Amino acid sequence: MITAFSITLALCVLACLFWLAWASPDWVGLGTLQDEQDFRVRFDMGLSVLVGSLIGARLAFIIAHGSYYFGRPIEMLKFWQGGLSWSGAAIGGLLALLIFALITKRSFWSLADHLAVPAAFLAAGLWIGCLLDGCAYGIGGQTGSLAITSSDMFGVVSSRWPTQIVGAACSLLILLGVFLLRRWLKPAGLLASLVLTLLAVMMLALSFTRADPVGLLWGLRLDMLGSVFMLLAGLAGLIFRLSKP
Repeated sequence: MITAFSITLALCVLACLFWLAWASPDWVGLGTLQDEQDFRVRFDMGLSVLVGSLIGARLAFIIAHGSYYFGRPIEMLKFWQGGLSWSGAAIGGLLALLIFALITKRSFWSLADHLAVPAAFLAAGLWIGCLLDGCAYGIGGQTGSLAITSSDMFGVVSSRWPTQIVGAACSLLILLGVFLLRRWLKPAGLLASLVLTLLAVMMLALSFTRADPVGLLWGLRLDMLGSVFMLLAGLAGLIFRLSKP
């Protein structure tokens, strides 16, 4: 079954690939490519990161929900039905980007800056997809002006904390920040590290408001731990790039 989330994901991915391939290199970000006018370089990079992200996102989600998927191996392949981990997507995408940089002999950090805009845009779009499809939903039984009436993945309607709406709004604010700061954040890689850090902070904070089922480790949701790992990775990138002249 094709879901609203999968349709949103497909549309956002197409928009991101279009951005990478045809947007003005000066508008994309601070990263530079040796043959920056050649849209195929950025398009190939986008496809590579897309494949890595999808594989990483699906594998991480399967591991987090192993009690379900290990008894239903065919279900593991149906990624279009949803079931993706943001931290797994980030890890898979970064590994794919590293491999692409090594193969093409280009700077990993410069390439990463080109993904800052797509990353923030994709985050906003996927939160909207979750709102439409009832995934990554907030804790129910809420009252007050912030509460919204929405359903969960089981179709249960409740007054919930607006996790998806806040996630989409925060992602759009990060996207706005990318546009405003992209010309001043140097050296290469600083912009990408900042976006990763901000997305991780957002995802970690919102994980405390989520009610969708997920595995636990040390009493914590696995998506919390994944967000902590990506936050540390983003901070490490910031520190490393800030130490460069």
